[in-house]
Amino acid sequence: MYATPGTVSKTCQQLTVGYLIHVRPHNEKTQFIVLFTHQEGLVSLACSTKKVYHPFTRYQISRTGSKRSAKIEATLDAPYLFTHKKLYCALYLNELIYHFCKEKDAHPQLFIYYAESLAQLEQQKIVEPVLRRFEINLLKEAGYELSTTGINQPYCTFSPNNGLMGCMNKAPNAIAVPELQSTLNNYTSSAEGKQFIRNIINLILSKQTKSRLFYEKIN
Repeated sequence: MYATPGTVSKTCQQLTVGYLIHVRPHNEKTQFIVLFTHQEGLVSLACSTKKVYHPFTRYQISRTGSKRSAKIEATLDAPYLFTHKKLYCALYLNELIYHFCKEKDAHPQLFIYYAESLAQLEQQKIVEPVLRRFEINLLKEAGYELSTTGINQPYCTFSPNNGLMGCMNKAPNAIAVPELQSTLNNYTSSAEGKQFIRNIINLILSKQTKSRLFYEKIN
């Protein structure tokens, strides 16, 4: 079970917890790891290439010294050992966070959604509702809350500048309002609802995530 994030000990000047979501090499000796933290959003740390850190793992991070340098102190939980489709789903969540969130821009509620989503991916056989819930909550945290309130037309479309808009006819990338409401309220896995949410994410990101492409090839 996921434990609510908070102070783990008082031995360091400042502590937070975070999940490793991305690693990028720098040179033969140094790599940069990006962690999604509860208190600070994305945090990038330089560390030795000899050290191995695992994705989908909750780490304790400390900030010490006058320059408030950061380092990983400990692993707080055993890593989730996802395989096959669930691995691509978890990587997809990481990609969404990496592309949507900014460094030092905290999203504590999204952090909780992410932790819950990892636990649900491990426990549940059907993963699509888990992805739908996270996508919808991520869009909300990014300022794109989806609401059909005030839409009186039978269909709706989405624009990054205007959000959801009603329309009378089923135009390309439009969805029936009842179908969208079911997706938003119940995180259903209908093909139409899934594609509509994915189209919104692709519009905002201007590209498809790599893990999503791999997942669709084997799904």
